[in-house]
Amino acid sequence: MTPKILLILDEICVRNEVIEYSLELAKRMESSLILLLLLRYGTDEIARIEHGHSNDLKIYIKDKMLNHMEKIHAEGIHVEAELRIGDPSSELLKFLAEIGSIETIIWGGKNNLSNKKEMHKKSHWFLKTRGFVKCPIMFPVKDKMEN
Repeated sequence: MTPKILLILDEICVRNEVIEYSLELAKRMESSLILLLLLRYGTDEIARIEHGHSNDLKIYIKDKMLNHMEKIHAEGIHVEAELRIGDPSSELLKFLAEIGSIETIIWGGKNNLSNKKEMHKKSHWFLKTRGFVKCPIMFPVKDKMEN
C-alpha cells in the first residue's frame, strides 16, 4: 500500500511553497498526496453557496484544486482532493477515521502555525486538534533567505 501524505488547507488560495514542499516530500517518501480543503460554515465562500451562488464558487474551487492536482500529477505523484464543509476540527477527525492510515500531515492553511507564540496559545482549531493525530505534522514556511 502506498503511503499517504495529507495536505490540509483552510482556504481556496494555496501558497505555492506549500505545494512545492508537499510535492518534494511525496517524492522522497514515494507517497501519494491528498489535498483536503476544510471550509468553515459562516465564511464568505460558504455564504455564497448558501445563498444560491454556488455554481460559480463550486467551479472556482474545482478549477483551483484541479490546477494544483495537475501540477502534482505531472511530477508523477498520485493525488486526490476532498472538500469538507463544517467545523474544521470535526471534519478533519471524521476524514482521518474514514481514510485510514496517513504517514504525514502538512499544514497548508493561511495561518503560520509554526510560530512559537501561536503554538503556545493553541487558539487555532488545528493546534487544538493535533493532539488527536497520531502521525508527524509539518508546518512549511517560506525560507527567509529567499527574495
